Amino acid sequence: MATYDSSKRLRLYKIMIHWNSNTGDGNNQKPTLNPQMAVLHVELLDQCVPQSSERAASAQLSSLHIEPISQAIENSTFTVVAVFTSAAQDHGGKFSIISRWELQQADTTLHDSFKGLKPTAAQPAAQKPVQRLHRLEDVFSQKAILALQSNVYHNTFAFAASDGTVEFRSRETMQIILADGDTNKATSLPQNGFSFMDSDCIDISLSPSMAASIITKPDGTIQLHNAEYLHGWKDAKEDDGETKVTSYP
Repeated sequence: MATYDSSKRLRLYKIMIHWNSNTGDGNNQKPTLNPQMAVLHVELLDQCVPQSSERAASAQLSSLHIEPISQAIENSTFTVVAVFTSAAQDHGGKFSIISRWELQQADTTLHDSFKGLKPTAAQPAAQKPVQRLHRLEDVFSQKAILALQSNVYHNTFAFAASDGTVEFRSRETMQIILADGDTNKATSLPQNGFSFMDSDCIDISLSPSMAASIITKPDGTIQLHNAEYLHGWKDAKEDDGETKVTSYP
């Protein structure tokens, strides 16, 4: 669990559930559970703000997520994603800054004073590795991001913006996924040419498949938007004379 407070401090916690199962004894073979929850503090980071930027001061936290390990990415680890958004209508316009931290293991070292212990003194136990948050490079977007969601494989991020559009990015590279015109593969909606049309909104939520969105318009009305194929369709004749529907760019 990740939290962010008004003092710009980011805290990371590890939550565990101990089920304390008991299979029973004697004539009572019915298993029982006595679950207990444990919350462990992992790390505290001060001044978690966007990295150096002249315009970053006006950006406020709009989304905070923990992304789990992705089986589709080699050496993947837990990632904390924070989105700082500015909707100010100044000369710079709306923008967002995406900040990320990866949870990595770090070796611990004892203080030099332990080296002065007498040989007969009890030696300190070997220190176990600890988990630390390692900050990655920030990513700038020229949109006011209102929501963040990842796909079922957790290797693609979808950033939904105040103009109703959705920006799909690779989790590994953070590059925007665009249509590549390759009809021999289908890896994602944007790669195959699907996208969301512009429509100003004050709130937006994506479906689990990220193929549809619910937006709240400035006047309070709610609309359903589906990802649309923007390249159009045409009919092509096969050699046997049958009609086959294909797309065109």
